[in-house]
Amino acid sequence: MLDDIRYAIRGLGQTPLFTTVALLSLAIGIGANTAIFTLLDQLLLRPLPVRDPQALVLLNLPGPRSGNIWNNRPFSYPMYTRLRDSVKSFDGLAALFTIQASFSTGESSEFVTAQLTSGNWFETMGVTMALGRPIGLDDDVTIDGHPVAVLSHGFWKRRFAGDAGVINRKVLLNGRPMTVIGVAAEGFQGVDVTEPVHVMIPLAMQKLLMPNTSFPLDSPRLYFLNLYGRVKRGHTVEQVKSDLDRAVAPILRDEAEIIKFTNANIEKRFLARQFEVEPAARGNLSSKEDIERAMWLLTALVGGVLLIACANVANLLLARATGRRKEIAVRLALGASRWQLIRLVLAESVLLACGGGALGLLAANWAGDALLAFANTAGSPMLPISAAPDGRILLFTVVLSLTTGLLFGLAPAIAASRTISIEDNLSTGRGTSVSPPSSAQTSPSRVVVTTAGMSIAAGSTAGLPEEPVLE
Repeated sequence: MLDDIRYAIRGLGQTPLFTTVALLSLAIGIGANTAIFTLLDQLLLRPLPVRDPQALVLLNLPGPRSGNIWNNRPFSYPMYTRLRDSVKSFDGLAALFTIQASFSTGESSEFVTAQLTSGNWFETMGVTMALGRPIGLDDDVTIDGHPVAVLSHGFWKRRFAGDAGVINRKVLLNGRPMTVIGVAAEGFQGVDVTEPVHVMIPLAMQKLLMPNTSFPLDSPRLYFLNLYGRVKRGHTVEQVKSDLDRAVAPILRDEAEIIKFTNANIEKRFLARQFEVEPAARGNLSSKEDIERAMWLLTALVGGVLLIACANVANLLLARATGRRKEIAVRLALGASRWQLIRLVLAESVLLACGGGALGLLAANWAGDALLAFANTAGSPMLPISAAPDGRILLFTVVLSLTTGLLFGLAPAIAASRTISIEDNLSTGRGTSVSPPSSAQTSPSRVVVTTAGMSIAAGSTAGLPEEPVLE
């Protein structure tokens, strides 16, 4: 195999035009697929950077509601607290609400993504801290009485240049002084990668971020919270759903008394609502359907580009194999097997694919940077993801390159091995012929290949030398 690789490298070096065209074709196809996979991986496939993300679930209680609705899959604060205290199949049930707010340090202002978080949010999600401490239960007791904030790592780096002195510093959020108590660990920017969180404050400070709502925090008719639960070890999603449905029945009856429905049918549907429990290991994309549709469409398009590149390189290899008929004839005459010929051509195709993959990785990095730069607005990235390849992207590129090499190299390799067949006594073209042994021979065969005035004898007969003879 090493001999085949060395020979393939030497052969490709002797045909620079063919090698350059093949490498560029493959670089475009593999690079485009790598760039799209980088975005697809970070947007849809990668789990949240938290402790045991597979244990996280997102709750939904579909059906009619009456009140002020601010979110998808929304819950009221009173329902959240009752579920949190009564459902025992969770290791924690946390709540959040995300909204835009004005952030200022006294020198400059900007709009940021702020998140109201319950006091057990950091503990339930398993988010660690880079500096300071997280928001805790004691920070989420008195309504409008806990003006503290935690910054995301990316926002801290961008706005404060990574200054550790930011702890205990006063900042303004919607004009209200807040004390920075911590910086979240690097990598965690909320549960929606398309909407990175910059500032997190206690849920008790709800009025600061929602000044225009007509209902207070403790109203059962203000629907705005998303609920995330961490399933206890040994419990199934079905058990969790059953516990939730049992716990919510009396809550719905109490809320129906407060709402006082005038339509009996709507009230019946309101009381019959049941939970949906969705996996949340990858968070909750606000526009997941649109992103999935766009990403899979782009994946199909770049997959088509790669197939076209493979077809082009395969055709080049077929043409190259046709021009190597004399070489193949000599190899067959010297005893090369069909598998050895196939292996030789595959070595060339895999080398081309690996070279194209290396160039494609560089192209993917450049293309990813260009896409992300296009998505940036006013210096604040809409998509907080990196185009730099990591271990997952490198593994994807290697597997894709090897698969591509086998894909476009197999057919030319088989075709090359069939170009000349000693057993079938096929002609190898002008100036080259293969003569099989006659039926009258009773001794081991002797095959003579004549090429441009030169003949090579392979095999042995009685009275002839064992080694090939140049006549």
